[in-house]
Amino acid sequence: MNPKVKWSLYGLVLVWAALNWVAGSRVQTAYLAEADKLKGQSLGIIKVRKVDFDRGFFTSKAVAYLEVRPDPCKPGVNMEVHEKIRNDLVSGLGALRSTVTLKFDNAEWNRALEKVLNGKPLLEISGVHPLGGGMRYTGVSPASTVTEKGASLTWKGLTFEVAGKGDDSSATLDFPGLVFESDQVDMVVRDLKFHANSRKTVIGLETGDSAFSLAEARLELATGASAVIPGFTLKEIQAGNRVELKSGRAFSTSDLRIGSADVGRESFGIETSLAMNQMDTEALKRLVAAARESSQTCKPDLKPILTALVGLFDGTAEVALNKLNVTMGDKRLSVDGNLVGLDLPATLPDRGMAALDGAGLLEGGKMRLRIRANEAMLFGAKLPGEQAGQMLSQLRAASESGGVIRREGEDYVTELTLEGNEVALNGVPWREALQSGAGTMPAAGSTDEEDVLAEWRRPGSSF
Repeated sequence: MNPKVKWSLYGLVLVWAALNWVAGSRVQTAYLAEADKLKGQSLGIIKVRKVDFDRGFFTSKAVAYLEVRPDPCKPGVNMEVHEKIRNDLVSGLGALRSTVTLKFDNAEWNRALEKVLNGKPLLEISGVHPLGGGMRYTGVSPASTVTEKGASLTWKGLTFEVAGKGDDSSATLDFPGLVFESDQVDMVVRDLKFHANSRKTVIGLETGDSAFSLAEARLELATGASAVIPGFTLKEIQAGNRVELKSGRAFSTSDLRIGSADVGRESFGIETSLAMNQMDTEALKRLVAAARESSQTCKPDLKPILTALVGLFDGTAEVALNKLNVTMGDKRLSVDGNLVGLDLPATLPDRGMAALDGAGLLEGGKMRLRIRANEAMLFGAKLPGEQAGQMLSQLRAASESGGVIRREGEDYVTELTLEGNEVALNGVPWREALQSGAGTMPAAGSTDEEDVLAEWRRPGSSF
């Protein structure tokens, strides 16, 4: 071999080895920096105990020691996450690649997983570590079916991706679903998706957004069991949450939609959006910390959560019900409104209502609540008794004449307002609205009233 060529090859090998070492060093620094942020913290039901990193020339190895604790009242299960990182930028196409394996320190869990997954790994995880910082992990859980003692479980697999760089992180989950069938119960979960983005701010509060969707969740029980616990079918479920900062204040919005829900003999759909605006960021941080601490305690103390929640209402925060829409067959109901200016006393969690010193809970606040319903929702109940129809007509007439409700097209509307410590219904003081027309209602103790009460108390009543 030509000496120049030989020494050139030696030089390339040395450069490649040096790059491997430098690349491994950078990944080690970034890896341990992220590990320091997570050490001792709980991520849902998972707590990070410690992280070890062993750097080599060609490969590096990292081990994260975790505790999985679904039930805070029971001991957790230790889990080890082993990652093997190849310090080779050439094969990694400019980034370091890795493979991840999971090990549970619980023989019962391992046997159950091996049976369900037919010996396949719970998750096949691979990682990417760009030299510019950050990391990205993708995982796949293989589909499988297990049958035992007249029952079968079909797991349709799962994929996820988790990425992070600096203060930004994201997570995506795609779960096609599962089917469980037995003599006593059938359960179906179909097409679950989740995505979230978050950013740690300089004040220590996480902002971002998340979205969840589920095509169907169904539970069917055998005849005897369904008499105690009714089965249900939920379809087209969507939920989302967003937290952001504006001018030093925090804003949060939560949305929920259930396209259709069948529970026992009842069917309904619901769509709602609730917002908390102009929140004090320090008060919100205390509430998040209290809720996190409570979720990890066997017997949680609710007082810290209540104290932090009261702290949010400092006279500037706003609670806004952007929408609440409910449908039940031909019945429709919608509600929207807001509450601003509420300033709750810090002693409220300790002294309860006594802390208000006789004043109203909403004193100092300003509230508007608009309720709209169609006739079927308000007066469509099927009441027993010969004069039930007359009772409903009298109720409707009394409500309209007293100003409790007013007609708008095919709907009835009630607008509840609070301002200056005065409560009004459709602009009429609430006492006046409720008292007027009271004489047109059925007398107490009448036959019709007794029939209605008996129907209300009857098990399985449609009320």
